[in-house]
Amino acid sequence: MFGASGTWEADIGPLIEVGLAASTEWKSPDEIPRFKALIDSGAEETCISRTAAALLGIRDDPIGTRKVTSPGGSANLPVYEVHLIFFARPGMTMALEADVVETKSDSPDFDVLLGRDVLSRAIFTMDFGGQFAFALI
Repeated sequence: MFGASGTWEADIGPLIEVGLAASTEWKSPDEIPRFKALIDSGAEETCISRTAAALLGIRDDPIGTRKVTSPGGSANLPVYEVHLIFFARPGMTMALEADVVETKSDSPDFDVLLGRDVLSRAIFTMDFGGQFAFALI
């Protein structure tokens, strides 16, 4: 099981660290690139930034496109197969295979947006005092 807890800032939201790997790659935990992920219960799907997709070397190899509607409007965006890695403790990881959508623009605060497709496999709580807890089940 993976679990994380911490504080969240009202102008950003709850952030955790996750790793990403192309679906065809397996690496040791020390070699997996790590990213900040925003937990977003309002997002239907998990998304990754263009920067993260480029770093993984998958921008030229989407499995398709998907129409996504956001506050900024609708767009057909690339979809990639990835391993979403959660670091349980040193040397131990939990991986989920996921189809992720590339975002239209990058955020300076995070590179992964964890949507309800991942949250449906988790327990997530947050309070208005700035605390949150997240656990994959």
